[in-house]
Amino acid sequence: GDLDTAITVFKEMIAKFPDFAKGYFGLGIAFFRKENLDSARFYLEKAVDLDPENGDAWYNLGVVELKQEDYEKASGSFKKYVEIKPDDENAWFLLAASLYEAEKLEEALDAIDHALALNPEKVDSWNYKGSILKKMGKTEEALKAFQKATELEKKGGGK
Repeated sequence: GDLDTAITVFKEMIAKFPDFAKGYFGLGIAFFRKENLDSARFYLEKAVDLDPENGDAWYNLGVVELKQEDYEKASGSFKKYVEIKPDDENAWFLLAASLYEAEKLEEALDAIDHALALNPEKVDSWNYKGSILKKMGKTEEALKAFQKATELEKKGGGK
């Protein structure tokens, strides 16, 4: 019920104020929570059109696009987000994932290295780096990344 109320309120807001970016952002998030990805994407795209510096809108748009397996668009959204908030290690990870799925392996490797520079103890990032390197045919380097992940996991390393 609460999401439906929020949707009604945000729709009333944008009816009165069609350039109110936060209203579109709110609708995007509400539809995302209802798992209506098409509507979420529509409203988040409108939010970033109206307010291109809204990092949270870019991030959430990237998540929606990733869930919809639109890896090219997702990587574009995450790139915009990390331009605004370059210290978000999780966003660099998601950027790497979307680039990996889009077969842009060099860029994916660069993105996962950014994530690891921000959090060198993250097991998932080391495993992902290993997967990227393996797909690039760099077996020895991949093995080193997987070994680093295993070492960190044994030490109870960060997630």
